[in-house]
Amino acid sequence: MGRVTFFIFLGIIFLSVFGTALALEISEIMYDLPGSDEGREWVEVFNNSAEAVDLSKLKFFEADTNHKITFVEGSSIIPPQGYAVIVSDPIKFKVDWASFSGITASSGTPPSAVDLFDSSFSLSNTGETLAIKSEEQALDQYVYLSSLGGAGNGKSLQKINGTWIASLPTPGRENIYSPPIATPPPSSQKVIPMPSPQPLSISENGEGQGVRGRDLERSEEIEEIPSSFSWLHFVTNLILVFAGVVLVRFVRQKKKISPPGSEFEILDK
Repeated sequence: MGRVTFFIFLGIIFLSVFGTALALEISEIMYDLPGSDEGREWVEVFNNSAEAVDLSKLKFFEADTNHKITFVEGSSIIPPQGYAVIVSDPIKFKVDWASFSGITASSGTPPSAVDLFDSSFSLSNTGETLAIKSEEQALDQYVYLSSLGGAGNGKSLQKINGTWIASLPTPGRENIYSPPIATPPPSSQKVIPMPSPQPLSISENGEGQGVRGRDLERSEEIEEIPSSFSWLHFVTNLILVFAGVVLVRFVRQKKKISPPGSEFEILDK
């Protein structure tokens, strides 16, 4: 009976520790930043349990290799409902994320100290399998693909309510979906050109009157200028010429021609 109790006790301890470790989740992946990726990639881990977990005792699996997870600053213990970030270069990470505040507990729990972890890895820009392992047992793993989003556009892949989506990065903080900015569709309305200015005719009283026939579709209303208009000028000029000829003949009849070498004058009859 004593042995049974002993093994039950060991089993409870094992399940408690193992179950807590199993609660660790890969929650965010920044695998392809704009520009050069070298040393700038990182993976976020979330402790979805009621117990603290020592992340430095686990392994980060990437590129078919178990990488050691090295504690950098803060505490190696991830608190319940807390986040941790595993980076490939702590210095470059802090340059990219100067406002990083380390592990932050969700659900209104006050944030803990800055916890940052280092590991030697280089994430694929097309996709690969990532995992958090305890010895050879995978506690959590995920296969990401570039087709899911976050490929060089400044976004990361984030696990929100059990679904992986691309959104604005939130290292060490609760993941939040950032919907894309909606672009208004192009207008289907036709652009109606403005009508060209129409000439104005000025009446004797100085008032401007629009020229008839602005609408080309109402061309039947446009009155043609009568052809007699040009004959009016012709007849007027003809009358003036005729009057000039008569005047010249009249003047000649009134002239008196003087003998050669003498002056002449016009005498009235």
